[in-house]
Amino acid sequence: MLVAAIAGQMSSRVVSSQVTAVVLAVLSTPALIHFRPGAIDHHNAQICLLLALVLLTSQIEQSTVKAALAGLVASLSLAIGIEMLPAIVAIGLAVLGLFIQRGAFVSRQIVAFGASLAASSLLLATALLPLPSLASPVCDALGGPVLLLVAGGGISLMLMAGIDRYHSTLGVRLTTGAASAIALLGAFLFLFPGCIASPYAQLDPLVTSLWVDKVVESMSLATMLQLMPQKVLGFYGFPLMTMGFALAALIKSDPPGRFRWTLGIMTLAALIGLSVWEMRATAAASMVAAPMFAASLAILWPTHAPGRNLFLLALAVSPASFAALGLSAKPLIYSILKPPMTIAERNASTCQAVSDVASMTRLPRGRVMAPIDLGPTILAETDHAVFAAPYHRNNDGNLAMLTLMLAPVLTARQILSDRRVDYVVICSADPDQDLVRLAPDGLAARLGRGERFDFLEPLDLDPTHKISVWRVRR
Repeated sequence: MLVAAIAGQMSSRVVSSQVTAVVLAVLSTPALIHFRPGAIDHHNAQICLLLALVLLTSQIEQSTVKAALAGLVASLSLAIGIEMLPAIVAIGLAVLGLFIQRGAFVSRQIVAFGASLAASSLLLATALLPLPSLASPVCDALGGPVLLLVAGGGISLMLMAGIDRYHSTLGVRLTTGAASAIALLGAFLFLFPGCIASPYAQLDPLVTSLWVDKVVESMSLATMLQLMPQKVLGFYGFPLMTMGFALAALIKSDPPGRFRWTLGIMTLAALIGLSVWEMRATAAASMVAAPMFAASLAILWPTHAPGRNLFLLALAVSPASFAALGLSAKPLIYSILKPPMTIAERNASTCQAVSDVASMTRLPRGRVMAPIDLGPTILAETDHAVFAAPYHRNNDGNLAMLTLMLAPVLTARQILSDRRVDYVVICSADPDQDLVRLAPDGLAARLGRGERFDFLEPLDLDPTHKISVWRVRR
């Protein structure tokens, strides 16, 4: 519904462009994994909120209420996580540019957007966080640093609109905008200089090498080109192509529609830029690109828009089609580039479904050492506590699990005792070959070979034998 509404806004309600946009969204393979049934994820909610933000902001000139709702939606997204911050900043800059250009004609809407952004972000922060933590340099989630930029940006828009009411000139708006930006960035760098470092900088090197560097969605474009070149086209082809069509549509669009196209282009550019660092941003980029591509065709070729040509072209250039093209060319690509085989090329782990750990509900509640990917499903399905889970802040728990699995038997026994572990779990259907390779005599490798130890009691819980569980004997 959001994708169709955005396409309608950008194409002056051309129905075929709305239908085409929906088809493209359905075929946006980089995003679909986040909407799979049973997924416990934050990406899906943030993609929907970003689409809502684009839709509401595209109508900011016509509605003060929608301007205020846009500020609220931006704050909600940041309260979940800050990975959409670059796109939200781009949207904020587009709003700032609109005010600098139009001045008093949009002053009321700008005040509503800024006030809502500042108030809702402050309210969410005080509701979700302990007040003392707002002074902490927490850079990878909603906290003092992000709040300074977001609430400060909203307040700055309000101050600019107030000054413009008394002296409304383009020069004054440019001056106040530049001064606000310098003040905000200066305060941010002075108070939180550590926030310009990578969010993974504090991780233990073992956790980084055995987990973060192996997570496909956190790979950079350069790493993908090296390890999985056949998949690059499916992730990046459609957003990049859409950017070209959107720029052409901006040039051809009438003056009332130029802000909507500028807004969409700036949002998509921010997501594409982010995806160069981490390919996970291609999911949101593909979804934002879907309505933009459909609407751009309706503007560039209006005579073909009502017919089925628009629909057929969308099928041909969808992310799914690009992905299929890349995979079909895999033998040729590999013969030329010869990428090294890595964990990224192995099949996805079969031990990630909730049903895989359902048998553990029969066990008394305890503390579980299990693979990182199994953490969320154990937490969702059982009453057990876990040490390891795919959250980069969980440095201690993830490091403890990896150290245990690599440790020789006597050291492993001591770790289990020190950490008061009740159960040990491995994915027997898909053992971690990195652990076996690094420590052939480590606990994980020896359990995988079926060896038995007096301090671990094997439990026959899973008839499918996807997971293997041991109770720790005190």
